Amino acid sequence: MKTLTVSLAIGGGLGIGGAGFLAYKHLYPPKQISDHLKEEKFVLLNHSEEHKAHWTTLLGEYNKQKTHKNNIFTDVGKDLKVEELQEACRKALGESVDNEEIYSKAKKWCVVPVTLSEHLSKHQFRSLSTEDNNNSDQSIWEGKVTEHEKPDNSNRRIKDLSGVNQDKWKTIMSECKNISNKKNYENEFNSYFEKYKDWCSIKDSPKK
Repeated sequence: MKTLTVSLAIGGGLGIGGAGFLAYKHLYPPKQISDHLKEEKFVLLNHSEEHKAHWTTLLGEYNKQKTHKNNIFTDVGKDLKVEELQEACRKALGESVDNEEIYSKAKKWCVVPVTLSEHLSKHQFRSLSTEDNNNSDQSIWEGKVTEHEKPDNSNRRIKDLSGVNQDKWKTIMSECKNISNKKNYENEFNSYFEKYKDWCSIKDSPKK
């Protein structure tokens, strides 16, 4: 009887625990991709007239990548219509953020197109001036060169400066200028994001 009592107690405990787990899942459902994209300062596309041109742009870019399975939602080689892309985005945005493959695709095709420099500005980073003459940020660029050439940063460099003997800051600046307009739907956007943040921008001072 004692054994039975203990078993019942344990069973009851497990029952309560199971109910608690279900309640937890109900109260704290897994974060959706749409939530995480908004946290990352992307603007989700909707069906408004304001976003119509964005859908058209993205549809054209999507269909250009239709042979690259890792970049698209649908079967390889299929041209989509705008309604089909919108439906694919609707499904993708509702997926769990743990699905990294779908998250990566949603970031390309389901948000308002944005450049590297624009996106960094949303995270309070200011892109450095890329003016060749009388550059107001020259001293900052020169400081970037010093950091860039440190051995510890060899895997993070944005440009190979070997063979560049003078005005190294202009070499880095030129590369930054070249990539500043990379869009989120381009494959290089992710790989350049951290490099642009490190070598092409500075943390903006909070406005008072």
